[in-house]
Amino acid sequence: MEASGLGANLQHYNSEPGVEEKISKAFDIPRTWKINAQLVFGKPVEDPKVRTFEDIDARVVIKK
Repeated sequence: MEASGLGANLQHYNSEPGVEEKISKAFDIPRTWKINAQLVFGKPVEDPKVRTFEDIDARVVIKK
C-alpha cells in the first residue's frame, strides 16, 4: 500500500452488544461473521515519517 502512496491503520476492537447486528444489516454481511478489526486506509495528508506530539501534560491527567 505504501508503494502506491497509501497509508493504513488496523484497529482491533471488541464490539458492544448490538453493534455487529447493525453493521451486518447496513452492509448486508452474514450474521455468522464476527467483526475483529477494521482497516482504515487512504492517502496520507502529511508525511507519515514526521510526527508531532501535543505536550504530555495536556494529554495525561493523573489523579492521586
